[in-house]
Amino acid sequence: MLYPVKYALTQHIKPFRAVLFLLLACLSMIAHATPNTTIVFGMAPWDTTANLLRKHQPLMTWLAQKLKVQTNLIVTRDYADLEQQLASGTIQIGFMPAVSYVKAKKNMPGLSILAGVTDQHPVTGHYRDHYRGIIVTLKSSGITTLAGLKNKRFGFTDKDSSSGYKYPLQLLNEKGIDPEQFFSQVFMLKKHPKVTQALLNGAVDGGATFDVHVAQETEKYGDIFNVIATTNPIPFDAVVASPHFSRSRANQIKSLLLEIKPEDQVLQQMRQKGLSTFGWRVTNDSNYNSVRRVLNVDARDNNIKQLILGITQEKSAYQMHKMWSALLQHLSNATSIPVTLQVVTDENALMSRMENGQFDIGVFRPFAYVRAKEKLPQLKYIATLVKKYANGRVADHYNGVLISLKSRNINTLADLKNKRFAFTSKGSTSGYLYPLAILKQHKIEPKSHFSHTFMLKKHNKIIKALLSNAIDVGATTDDELYLATQHYGDIFTTITQTADIPFDAITIGPHISLSMEKKIKQALLNINQNPKLVQKLKQNRWKYYGFVEKNDAFYDSVRHVRDTLKETPVQ
Repeated sequence: MLYPVKYALTQHIKPFRAVLFLLLACLSMIAHATPNTTIVFGMAPWDTTANLLRKHQPLMTWLAQKLKVQTNLIVTRDYADLEQQLASGTIQIGFMPAVSYVKAKKNMPGLSILAGVTDQHPVTGHYRDHYRGIIVTLKSSGITTLAGLKNKRFGFTDKDSSSGYKYPLQLLNEKGIDPEQFFSQVFMLKKHPKVTQALLNGAVDGGATFDVHVAQETEKYGDIFNVIATTNPIPFDAVVASPHFSRSRANQIKSLLLEIKPEDQVLQQMRQKGLSTFGWRVTNDSNYNSVRRVLNVDARDNNIKQLILGITQEKSAYQMHKMWSALLQHLSNATSIPVTLQVVTDENALMSRMENGQFDIGVFRPFAYVRAKEKLPQLKYIATLVKKYANGRVADHYNGVLISLKSRNINTLADLKNKRFAFTSKGSTSGYLYPLAILKQHKIEPKSHFSHTFMLKKHNKIIKALLSNAIDVGATTDDELYLATQHYGDIFTTITQTADIPFDAITIGPHISLSMEKKIKQALLNINQNPKLVQKLKQNRWKYYGFVEKNDAFYDSVRHVRDTLKETPVQ
């Protein structure tokens, strides 16, 4: 009700009274119209529109009853259309696959994630928050490996699909397979059912889809499919809210979804209609970081501004930049992209930056490489550094040695009891870790076995300590022993030698495409064919001689030493 103002003033506002009443009436109508009378949900067409509407009808009905509003589900043209309608607010709540969510979040920072889908593994029955892409063939084809698909026809779903394209593509790239060159034909079949139908019809020989779909198709057609490769885990779909949607309403929907239990009637009805859904779980944006790494695989080559080579600090940052500058320029020329060096203080920092995609190329010391590979299995080994020894030989490894003076008459490990022993430093591979592993294998505990144990920091100090009679035995490198012999003569005894110690590993981050990886690898392996480059590297005091391609197994001796130090009991 409107109350009149004082009479004296009404004479002045009579002409505006009608306008005032009209304005207040409009405001009243707006206030009463604020609550949503219909909430629009949306999803992309991973199945036929009719099937998707039918399968989700129980959830739409249940939410409408709980929210006391109408609900409407829209199946968009594609993933891009779903993102556009969320951005405009036409769709308020979206069901988005992992890849679509990550792309949409990048373009639409205000997009909020409400929950993640929970499913039950079709074989084990365990609830899970992820699924896997698979590469599948028919058993009747006789194709049981990826190699068997060479020069065969292959079907993906859609380039925006996680399980039907992105993750399988990463899997293939990790195996050194470029689909356009490896397969005779590549098809984009849009939907997962079309992949299995194309297999059944003989239109393709292999295809990319997801595990639950093939489990469902197996129930329908029998045990006729071969799963020949499986991707890394893929987070299930995210339920998201448009930036334009009421925050309180979004939180209400979130709470409702999280309270649904697998045995509740609404989910039972959805499963009866063929939708493998067992509820929703709490999730957050960081759970989709693995997807971001996968997305980078085919996105960076066109958008990349520079490649970053990361390395741990050995000398001053200035010295290291100078040492590596010629090689960086060589890589820049080979890739047509600027390559820069970033020096980090420790190997954990290097590992972390390789994992999150900040660094593209990483130079890892042997033990650091083994640790990094275990933490990040997708890290790709491409080459090993080689070094030219003082005696002229070029090698991809070196050895640690335990040495004494011939005059001491110490010739075997059995002669070490109660002797004075020196390592270099606990971070040294040849001066500590490998020698310590040898001692432990022979049940020698330094603290109790030797009369004194020293840490002398540098390899040349081992030689000086032997010559000055400060120690009886020391751990150093074979190259250091060669130099000492050249200088002092044949006065040293080698008591034992370690296993071969690989030089540093060059790695590529999992976000780098196969084509870029090949360019980098080729450029590294070919540097000795460029005399001017070799000369420039020497002038810059680069301590290596080039690169050689080995493989991950080349670092197994490192793993053996690590396991020995960790597990071998000492008597």
